Amino acid sequence: MAGTENLLLTALARRLAQGAVPYALALASDEGMPPAAKRRETRAEERHILDWLPQSPLSARALVIAAENRLGIFDAALLVCAAPSRIFPADPDCGEISAAIDRYVKSYLFLARELRAYFRKHGGTLAFVCAEGGAFGGPLSSLITQAFYSFAGEVLLKAQDEKCIGFLGARSLEGAVEADDFAAFILKTMENQKQTDTRKWQKFGGSSPLAKLKNLF
Repeated sequence: MAGTENLLLTALARRLAQGAVPYALALASDEGMPPAAKRRETRAEERHILDWLPQSPLSARALVIAAENRLGIFDAALLVCAAPSRIFPADPDCGEISAAIDRYVKSYLFLARELRAYFRKHGGTLAFVCAEGGAFGGPLSSLITQAFYSFAGEVLLKAQDEKCIGFLGARSLEGAVEADDFAAFILKTMENQKQTDTRKWQKFGGSSPLAKLKNLF
């Protein structure tokens, strides 16, 4: 699994651990914060964390190799796009825009590219998870989420010789209970892929504002 630190990733990690499912975790920490693997906090998922420099395409490739070294040949990966814990200003400067695109948009594109190549070779499923709501801070955060949603949606529509699935959380995920419910929904759906139309977003919660954007110019 890879993404920004958020309640959903924590809930997914907890459920995988409870089910004794081996997993690895890569976190795109906020700017100015040390990589999660270097921090001093003691967390249950700490031993599963792999180093990742999200704005680097070489790091994306190295991350996939590191995951295979840790887990052996793996058959599923989740890219989780949720609101960064940092709240961006309503009128960000050029440096903030550039840094945010590098960290929160390019990171997913680079890693998705490497994972798709990996699964075309070994077989497996790439899951895109877009968690709306929560602490989105202004237009820059909205841009990050919409970019991920649009990119993943195109991959889902055009996937032919590869297995991809998308999850869209239309509820705010500020609460741990909702995050845990969404995590359960994701894992259960992935276990039952044969009964799922993988070319469409699997929606959790109410009507999705992002889903309506596909009809806009």
